Amino acid sequence: MLQILLTEDNTGVNVSGTYEDLFALREAVSDLIGDKKDYEGYEYVNNVIQKFAYELIHAYRAERESFMTNCDTPSYKFPMLLPEIIFVACALNDYIIMAEDGDFYIYNSKSVTPAIRQKIEEKYYIEKAYINFFQSAVWNAVKELIGSEKFDEIQPLRDFNAICANGTTRYRDYCSDWIDILNIRYINCESGRDDYIIEIIEKLAERDDEYMSKEKAMKEHIKDGNISLYMNLLDELNYPDEWDW
Repeated sequence: MLQILLTEDNTGVNVSGTYEDLFALREAVSDLIGDKKDYEGYEYVNNVIQKFAYELIHAYRAERESFMTNCDTPSYKFPMLLPEIIFVACALNDYIIMAEDGDFYIYNSKSVTPAIRQKIEEKYYIEKAYINFFQSAVWNAVKELIGSEKFDEIQPLRDFNAICANGTTRYRDYCSDWIDILNIRYINCESGRDDYIIEIIEKLAERDDEYMSKEKAMKEHIKDGNISLYMNLLDELNYPDEWDW
């Protein structure tokens, strides 16, 4: 069974499962999000989710850590930083919303043949259910970290059914370095991670003033070559050489 469990120091989670578990998740994710050019404004989001999908591929090809379950079933796992996998879980809601709002890429992309379109259509609801299971597993790991009371308090930020029913997407034209910044801050947070991850979840749910300032710095650098604001951004984009998981 697919499992997403906190690492020893709560820095991230281990994503684990059999070949079939990880292959099915990778296929469901890839079928849902398509290529990075399939949705305008989602190039960066697609890159982040595809990075996760590539890790799934490496894992089920036994290019990551392998182990045997208690039933002697070959299984595989890999770690992901907690802010990043929460973002992946949240961003998948946008793709579900677009797929069910008449904007599914399989009807608009020239690279999707009728045969591929039919195959993805036929699998959509079972693959959506598997993605929802993945999202639930991510949020269950968060619950393990922050406790049931705090977990209940953030329900509007994590309830993927309600978010998708609302139909409002969150991550179009998302700032390309924001997830790295949140990852690095979380790595460097040595205590109080249960409270800090809630702050990160809130930042992922809404583009607050700090997010907007980072986005402005990035856009001005790309448009005009303005490095004054961008230099401050670069100071926050240095991952440690290593960290304890």
